[in-house]
Amino acid sequence: MIIYGVISETSIAELFIAGIGPGLMILSFFSLYCLYYATVNKVPTEPKASWSERLTATRKALWPLMFPLIIVGGIYGGVFSPTEAAAVCVLYAMILEFGIFRSLSRKDVFTIARSTGLITAVVFILVGVGNGFSWIISFAQIPQTILEAVGISEMGQWGYWRQSLSPFSLPVCLLTRSL
Repeated sequence: MIIYGVISETSIAELFIAGIGPGLMILSFFSLYCLYYATVNKVPTEPKASWSERLTATRKALWPLMFPLIIVGGIYGGVFSPTEAAAVCVLYAMILEFGIFRSLSRKDVFTIARSTGLITAVVFILVGVGNGFSWIISFAQIPQTILEAVGISEMGQWGYWRQSLSPFSLPVCLLTRSL
């Protein structure tokens, strides 16, 4: 999301806030689906947790639940920028994994850093090639040439819809043929 914000010159803080609504909607629908699936397929349930087990699980979950607070609270509180929020979260994750949960070793950090670097390099290559390709297409005026060749500029609203939807009609016909 940060790469998209930098390339499209969109506020990264606004992108974070814009993602909260769709994220909550996906959470609700996925939860409803899980409830429906478990009910229909009679998925066995675990015995009800005791209050001490619930308290222990809540204590363990409090540390990771600080990530959204650090990100959103830090950005909107004016403590740091979105890029700095990412760095602070990495530092917080290292503190959690090495100090509190003790689930990582120093050798794991090298493996994680190498994997992250590889994925980041691939993303940057894709973004760079995409920007270059976009510039070439715009400079060569390929979209305008295609529109003139098809005649969309003179066909009006309904002609535009017909031309836009016609590529989808053949696959739909082929898919419904087997039904």
